[in-house]
Amino acid sequence: MKKLFVLLAAFVLFSSVSNAGILDNVKYYGEGSFYGYAIESRGSYEGATVYYGMLGLSADVYENISASFALSYTDLWGISPDDGQSITLNNQSVGVLGKLIIAQANVTLDKLFDVDGLKLKIGRQFYGDEDSAVMYFGVRRDLPAIAALYGLDNREASPINSMDAVTAYYENEHIKANALFATFVNESVATKRNNNITLKGFDFKYLNIANMIDVQGYFYDIENLSTFYGALPRHYNILGAKGTFHKTINENALKASLEIAANYAGSEILSDDIKNLNTGIVKLDASFNISKIDLTPRASFGVYGGYDKKDGRKYFISFGNYYPGLIGGENFSGTSFADTTIINFGADYKISKFSFSFDFFNFSHEQDAWKSSAEIDLQAKYAYTESIYFNVGIAHLFADDSDNDIAYMQAGLSYKF
Repeated sequence: MKKLFVLLAAFVLFSSVSNAGILDNVKYYGEGSFYGYAIESRGSYEGATVYYGMLGLSADVYENISASFALSYTDLWGISPDDGQSITLNNQSVGVLGKLIIAQANVTLDKLFDVDGLKLKIGRQFYGDEDSAVMYFGVRRDLPAIAALYGLDNREASPINSMDAVTAYYENEHIKANALFATFVNESVATKRNNNITLKGFDFKYLNIANMIDVQGYFYDIENLSTFYGALPRHYNILGAKGTFHKTINENALKASLEIAANYAGSEILSDDIKNLNTGIVKLDASFNISKIDLTPRASFGVYGGYDKKDGRKYFISFGNYYPGLIGGENFSGTSFADTTIINFGADYKISKFSFSFDFFNFSHEQDAWKSSAEIDLQAKYAYTESIYFNVGIAHLFADDSDNDIAYMQAGLSYKF
């Protein structure tokens, strides 16, 4: 109940101050998804409903100073009875109130040092590009239901996660850059199985070189990252670069990108003392939008983690937002990759309020019980309004051994305002 009072007090205070005229440009925002799913494998069936949502508000506090506050809630319905007010069980808060957390609570100082485009954000916040396979904190939209299910018990893979940080941003016509210092200190943020983690790093983008090329470079140092993959690294580093080519040809949009990242783990920065955490990823994507019929064929190829006879499987631990396949995506919902090559062909098609997508995935592993598997996904969405859409998806995973095939279906509703 104490937690409820704190959350309500924050909302009431924020709203009361805005009504008193102290705050300007007050905006409410929110989004969420309901997903029901059913899965069949080895003759067994499972089904449930996953929900995750967020409600918040932002406002201008003073000249060039703004603030944002949001609550989020995630839950699983149909397996465990967690409805109603929270109770204390084994020193753990369960129920609706126990799963209500502060997703954002930050202040942004704009035009720092009177420099246009330079700002500082302080507090609990989101971070990163939503399509990043390496670093993203925020709302994981269009998350496969079974991947969201995994995230209910693992904060690093939660459908909505955030971090406590100080982040400096600079942006102009061609440059987007940021530097951050963050801590993961409690159940409201991604913890990676350790409550004493710090994250430092930077991300630099130079955009629209010759109006067709974007380049990006980034480096992150995570200290005290506890893992179940081996020894505890004092420093875990990610060093990466990405290039994107984009060009409009007769109103049709061509886009291709190549991203390469390496990870290091050990007692010092960029050391490789821990061999099974010393690997990398290579990710190549391409798409071509045919504007006349709004059809977008696309393809992707990626190598994630590695394997060698001496060190065994090598893991690339990320904080990213990459979920390849309605079924296969669950294997990456812990945001770690090991010894996996993924080939993906697909297409998106839009007509009126409907959109459809088709995907084929091939997963191969050098050292695994399943040497290779394939997955086919079909999804459809209907935009009921500008803020609400319904969706349905079916998938089938074909394993080396047909006894291990998996059939999957999900349907749901998403909203955003």
